Amino acid sequence: MKRSLLLASTVAVLVMSLGACTSKTGGIAGGSPTTSSTGGSGPSSRSSSPPATSSSKSGASSPTKNIATCSLLTSGDMSSLQLTGGTESNLTSSRGCDYHYTSNTYSFGTAIYDALGVKDIQGNPQLQPVKIGNHDAVQFVVSSICIIAIKVTESSRVEVSVAANGDAQKACSLARPGAEIVEKKLP
Repeated sequence: MKRSLLLASTVAVLVMSLGACTSKTGGIAGGSPTTSSTGGSGPSSRSSSPPATSSSKSGASSPTKNIATCSLLTSGDMSSLQLTGGTESNLTSSRGCDYHYTSNTYSFGTAIYDALGVKDIQGNPQLQPVKIGNHDAVQFVVSSICIIAIKVTESSRVEVSVAANGDAQKACSLARPGAEIVEKKLP
């Protein structure tokens, strides 16, 4: 248990520090990492929506602003994904919820970015466009953490992230089903 907490803490510090190296707001630094889980940020494919206004940049008019972070997964969803937890975390650029898998030391997290879209993802990760339900999304890996960023609007996104003890392939195989469940609850 100490080892998994140390690993999660180390990953959280690493992910948080990645965004501190740029002058742009958002991206990986605003993911959902805490000492109990992983986080991240991710982009989605770009659409032809008009540029964000000043009110949408602040998140004031974001369709995600009234979503309670830990409401993205019900107890039934958590059971089907074999997750426990559901601890809220508020970071500089996002609101997150942290979970753990019941059968191992893997971590699962969600993050809501009310004022940062996928175009605002930082750190230059290799973005793979994917479709999650009715939403465009992108998938990428940072420090073996798999992140799926679901585009809600040009200036808002919701991310699902999984850390699987350094196994990025396993993390991505676990992130997809979680992202599909979360996506159904998004505007």
